[in-house]
Amino acid sequence: MGRELCCVALALIIALVIMAGGCAPQEAKPAEEAVNTEPILVGAILPMTGGSAEFGQKFQNAYMLAVEEINATGGINGRELELLIEDTQGKPDVAKTAIEKLLNQDEVVMIVGGHSSSVGVMAAKTCESLGLPYLVEHPSADDITKSGYKCVFRLNPTASMYSTGIQKFLLEVVKPDSIAVIHEDSAFGTAVWQGLEQFIERENLNLVAYEKYTAASTLDFKPILSKIKSLNPDVVIMTSYVNDAVLLALQAKEIRLEPKALIGTGAGHSLISFVDEAGNAAEYIMSGGPWRGNMAGALWQEYNATFSNRYGYEVGEHEAEAYAAIYVIADVLGRTSSLASEDVVTALKETDLETVFGKIKFEDFDGYTNQVQASEYTALDQWLNGELKTVYPTEVAEVDYVFPFIWK
Repeated sequence: MGRELCCVALALIIALVIMAGGCAPQEAKPAEEAVNTEPILVGAILPMTGGSAEFGQKFQNAYMLAVEEINATGGINGRELELLIEDTQGKPDVAKTAIEKLLNQDEVVMIVGGHSSSVGVMAAKTCESLGLPYLVEHPSADDITKSGYKCVFRLNPTASMYSTGIQKFLLEVVKPDSIAVIHEDSAFGTAVWQGLEQFIERENLNLVAYEKYTAASTLDFKPILSKIKSLNPDVVIMTSYVNDAVLLALQAKEIRLEPKALIGTGAGHSLISFVDEAGNAAEYIMSGGPWRGNMAGALWQEYNATFSNRYGYEVGEHEAEAYAAIYVIADVLGRTSSLASEDVVTALKETDLETVFGKIKFEDFDGYTNQVQASEYTALDQWLNGELKTVYPTEVAEVDYVFPFIWK
C-alpha cells in the first residue's frame, strides 16, 4: 500500500510540475519591426507663376512623369516617392521661405529644382545652412558648386561650361576673325560671359564689341545692335531671357544685322515661346547650352516617345535634366542607409548612374565641389522651320546646320 501511495504522490508531483510549466510566462518573442509604408517626401522649388512660369511647367511635366514611373515599379524600397512643389515666383527670397517651409513643416528629406541661377544661389546657401541635401538640375551659376558646400550637388553644366558647344562650332566651322558679345547682367548672364571671355582670350580671338544690359528695363536694343552692325563682326553671341531674346531678334532683323552666325546661349533662345513671338526672325538663329540628352541612347528615345505622347512636344534640355534628377533622387534614396541628411549626402557622393541626360557622377575638380563633369553635355541647336534641332557636334546632330546665317 505504501508503495502504491508513493507512486500516486510522484505522479501528482509530476503533473503539477507540468501544469506549472504550462502556466509559466513564456519568453517574449521579439516583435516584428513595423514596415514603414509612408511616402518619402522630396521638395521641389519651381517658378510656377511669374515671368518664368513656362520653365516651371516644363520641369514639373518631367518630374511628375518620372515620379509616376518610379512609383509604378515599386517606388523606393516599397515606399512611394512624393514630390511637394513650392512656387518660387522666380524670386530668391520666396525660394528661401519655401525651402524653410518644406523642411520644417513638410519634413522633406531633400530639395530639387530652382530653375534660375539667382534662385539656385539662394537655394544652395539656404540648404547648406540647414544641412538639407539639394540636387541642382538647371541653375548654372558657377558659384553654386564653387563655394565648398557639402550638401549641394549639381548634375547640369555650369554657366561657364554652357558655351562649350558654341566654342567647338566657332573653332571648327566658323573660324571667326571677330566676335561681338551681348548679355543680360544677372548671375546667369555674367557667368556665361566669364566662360566666353576665357575662351576668347585663350584662342586669341578678336572681341570687337562687348555689351551688357538689364533685362527688366531694356526695351530698345537698336542702339546696341546698330553699334555692333557698324563693326561688322563675324559672330554675335547673346545671353538673354525670352522677352529680350525676342526683341533682339526682331530688332536685329529690322536693322539687317547679319553676321555669319547669330548665336544665343540657351535660356530665352531655347524656348518655344521665342519662336512663337519672334516668328521668322528666329529662323536660323542658333542656341548653345546643355544638350537634350544622349538622343542616340535607348533610355532617351523611350523617354522622348513617352513624354511627347503625353505632353505634345519633344524633350528639350530642361525636360532631360529634370527627368534625370528624379531618377538620381530615387537611386540615392534607394541606396542610403537612412533618410538622415548625412546619410543622403553620403549616398549622393557615391552616385554613379546612367540617365537620359548622361552619366551622373559627382566629383570635385577645378574648384568645383560635387559637380558632374558636364562640359561635354552641351550642344548647339538651331531654329529650323520653327523647330529647335540639334546641329552640332555632328555625332549628336539631328539635322545639318544652316551656315552662314541669313534672314528668312
